[in-house]
Amino acid sequence: MVRIEKFKLWHAGVAAILVFMALFGFRLWVLSNGATPADGSRRLAVEFETKQRNYASVKFKGEAPAAPAVPAGIGLQQKYERIASVGAASSSFEQDRQKANDEIKTHAALVQFEMMSGLPGNRDLQLGIGVPPDRFDELLSAMRAIGTTTSFNVVRNDKTNEYLRLRAHRASLEAARTQLQKLQAAGGSIDERLNLQNRLSEIEEKMQELGVSLGDFDSNNEFVTIKFGLREKTIARPRAWRFLVLSALEWTAGAYLALGLGFLGIVAGLWICVVLVKFLMSVTRPERPAG
Repeated sequence: MVRIEKFKLWHAGVAAILVFMALFGFRLWVLSNGATPADGSRRLAVEFETKQRNYASVKFKGEAPAAPAVPAGIGLQQKYERIASVGAASSSFEQDRQKANDEIKTHAALVQFEMMSGLPGNRDLQLGIGVPPDRFDELLSAMRAIGTTTSFNVVRNDKTNEYLRLRAHRASLEAARTQLQKLQAAGGSIDERLNLQNRLSEIEEKMQELGVSLGDFDSNNEFVTIKFGLREKTIARPRAWRFLVLSALEWTAGAYLALGLGFLGIVAGLWICVVLVKFLMSVTRPERPAG
């Protein structure tokens, strides 16, 4: 009987060692075949906003959209906003950064927003580029050829109704200003003239604000937008074996402990269930009559 108990304990010990070695070997294999944490593979979110709004126009092939109170003489033009977002990773950050600047100059584009962050080895560059509509596709293809593209999308939004509303609003303000100027020229009391002057000042201020907004739609300054993000990617290097072994041992010890506690928990749970079943059976079993 004692020999049988020793035999069982010996087998249990061997099984425990084999499980530990299997976990250790698996973790060591995963670490030796994995990339370094700082490999720069994470994507750069190209979602920044710029103060400059770029719009372009194209003549309608059909009828212009209906808009209330549209002043005459605007012409059949569609106003639109086109934005491309390109994210890239590069292991030659400075060379690719210079290449991006060269492509921007070659295609007669403007850098309207620029932000650099991070230290050498982990730098991010974000550019907001205004490009003439007829150069958009060429520059977009050139920017996608820089580094390794990790994200890309193009969005086009129609802004015609917004433009027409601004024009209609300015036309109504101009009409109101003309009427107030006529009343002012007709004379009146001091209070009346002061009120007219205040109302004229308010209208002039609103017209200036509208002028700034309409200036974005000016056909002489037409641009569309390319947002370009470049993330520096470091080259993955093999880790030292001492580091791999220590990391694998640390992980294996924690996993082995969790596995052992889980197994003991299962055994304890089953034992409690058996005890409860036996107790319930003994309580519910009918007593035999005496004699």
